[in-house]
Amino acid sequence: MSHKYKYWFFIPFYLFVLISLSDCSYFNNTSNEDSSSPYIFQLTFVDIDETPITNLDIKYNIDSYSSTYQFNSTTDSLGNIEVVVPDTSFLSPRLQVHVPEQQRYRQTTENYRPSRSVTYEENRSPIDVRIEVPYSYEYMYEQEEKAKKAKYPERHMYKLTFHDDNKSPLKDLAVEYNIRVKNSSTLYNSPKQVTTDNNGEIQLEVTDSNTGYVSSSSIEIKTPYQYPYLPYEDLISFQSEKKSDSLISQRIELTNVEKYRGSTLSSFEDSSIYERLGSLVNFIIEKDYMGVGFPIQLTKSNNAKYLEVFLFDNIVYNSSRVSEYDIGRSLFTDIVRELIDVLFQDFHSYQVFDGFKININSTTRRFGVDSGANHHLFQFQVTMNDVQKLQNHEITRQEFLDNSIITLNGDKVDLKIDN
Repeated sequence: MSHKYKYWFFIPFYLFVLISLSDCSYFNNTSNEDSSSPYIFQLTFVDIDETPITNLDIKYNIDSYSSTYQFNSTTDSLGNIEVVVPDTSFLSPRLQVHVPEQQRYRQTTENYRPSRSVTYEENRSPIDVRIEVPYSYEYMYEQEEKAKKAKYPERHMYKLTFHDDNKSPLKDLAVEYNIRVKNSSTLYNSPKQVTTDNNGEIQLEVTDSNTGYVSSSSIEIKTPYQYPYLPYEDLISFQSEKKSDSLISQRIELTNVEKYRGSTLSSFEDSSIYERLGSLVNFIIEKDYMGVGFPIQLTKSNNAKYLEVFLFDNIVYNSSRVSEYDIGRSLFTDIVRELIDVLFQDFHSYQVFDGFKININSTTRRFGVDSGANHHLFQFQVTMNDVQKLQNHEITRQEFLDNSIITLNGDKVDLKIDN
């Protein structure tokens, strides 16, 4: 064999080696590309109830140390968007997702960066990112109002029945009212007036056109003096807990002045005195000082006119511990002084009476002993002039007592108190 052909024998062997090496990963460019596959983010957008949000416009940025990409996209029917990082050289890309304000949602921005420990091979599967998009304030308010409208009634109906102390209905009674709807702070400041029907009833409807529902409301009720019934004033409130809470029924008893004034007042020439008795009657009722008979009379003494009041003190005093004079001092401090304030307020400008006679019936008995009760009648006769001076702090309480006529069971006594 000639020299130039002696290596031809090895040509098939070299070809086999080259073909074999070409199948090795060392030369395989496709395998190298797989190892540097890009990051893939699987974004899922949900609301506060974890419901996927469809057709949501999204803006997102992808950036690393060398490059930045900006994209716009819209969520699919499952609330998803797939984000593929286009540059395989990104070692740790940062994904910034921005949701503009739209539909019922508030704008929000989220940032996400994979951990540096995540290798390319681990990123062959998409990285799941769940983003909760908050509702807009306007939408939350609308939903809240819709829930309230479904829960509360459309109106409150007030049915008020006016009657006297015998439960007899008061018809043709003038009633003034103001309405307040608390869920919207609506207040009708112009008082309106209605008249009770033959059953002594009025019906008032409270609505709120701004919200379409009423959760809480109140009505200011006033009845002026209408002889023989004293003025009345009250605030009636109601709060609904459910849709069916809409009817409010309330009975209102007016005070008949005839129950408290004696026959001596009937002949009084100025009938406006009855209108001034309201505070005095309320004082007697609230303090529970009502005794037997009519507590308010008109008396004359030495050509002077006195408005006379009869009260009953419910406290029973221990006669073995306190004296009658101790009781008298206590009655002045606890009852007479407060009653004078009431009388002065109602009658200081009413130049008809010369003064007041305040009668208080008190009770004593010996505690711990089976003994009967003893009753003591104190009377404080005071002039309007001294009442005026006491209210203006021109005289002391002791000087006021010294100028007054005080009797115990008809006998004149002197009371000394600390100023």
